[in-house]
Amino acid sequence: MFQDQVITESRHREAPAKERHRAFTPILARSPEGVVFGRLEAPRAGINDRAVLRRAMEDAEARSARAAYLMAAAGHDLRQPLQVIALALDRIAPGLTDAGQLDWLDVARGEVSNLSEGLTELAVAARLAEPQTHLVRLDDLLTDATVGWRHHAAARGLRLRVVARPWTVRSDRRLLSTIVRNLVGNAVHNTRSGGVLVACRRRSDGFRVDVIDTGPGLPEGEVAELFEAHRSGRPGGLGLGLTLVRDAAERLGCHITICSIAGRGSRFSITIPR
Repeated sequence: MFQDQVITESRHREAPAKERHRAFTPILARSPEGVVFGRLEAPRAGINDRAVLRRAMEDAEARSARAAYLMAAAGHDLRQPLQVIALALDRIAPGLTDAGQLDWLDVARGEVSNLSEGLTELAVAARLAEPQTHLVRLDDLLTDATVGWRHHAAARGLRLRVVARPWTVRSDRRLLSTIVRNLVGNAVHNTRSGGVLVACRRRSDGFRVDVIDTGPGLPEGEVAELFEAHRSGRPGGLGLGLTLVRDAAERLGCHITICSIAGRGSRFSITIPR
C-alpha cells in the first residue's frame, strides 16, 4: 500500500525563531495520489563556528526543557492514576470468579506493571546519558515490544502481526523498544478496523522497521506537529509517546519517516543505522 512514489510538490516548514533549536525539522510532501509523506531531519550545522556553538547551546536548553516537561507530567499526571488503578484492582479481585474476568484482571495488572516500567523509562529518557549499545536481535525486539498491545488489539477486533527475520543490529535495546512500543500503541489506539503490521526490512543504509496501520490516516497539517510534547493522538492522552519516539530516535541516530493516506492508513518507519 505504501510504495515509494515520485513527489511533485514539497514544502519545508520554516520554524519560528524561538523554535529553531529543535533537533528535528519536519519536512512534508504530497504525491499526485494524495499520499502525505513526512520525515524528521536533523538540520545541518552552519559554516560559522559561533553559529554552530550557539545552536548546540540552544539544543541543550531545548533538551532540558523537554526533560523537565516529561518528568513533571509523569510525576503528576501518571503516578497518581497508577496508584488508584492498582488499588482498584486489588479491591475487585476477590469478587471475580469467571475465567474470562480473571484473565482480564491479569491483563490489567500486567499493564499496570508495564506502566510502572514506562515511568522508569521516561525518567531515563529525560536524562542526556549516552545510549548503551550492544547486539540486538530485531525479531526478538519486535515480538517483545508488541506483546503488551496484543490484548488491546484483540479487544478492538484488530489483527496485530509481526514479520521479521533474526537480523542483528548494534544499538540500545531499551531505546529501540521504547520507539517500537510507542509506535505500535499509537497505531492500535487510532485504528478502528483492520489491523496493525510491524515489519522489518534490510536496506543499504541499515534496517527499517515499519509500523503500518489501517486507521484514518493523517492530514498534512497534523504531520508536522505530531511529535510535539503537547500533542496527543487520542482523547485523554498526554502526548508523551511520540515525543519519546522522537527523542530516542535522535539519540540513536535513527531517521523517522511518515507516509499517510487519508482514509486508508499510515506507515511510521524508523531506520536503524548499521
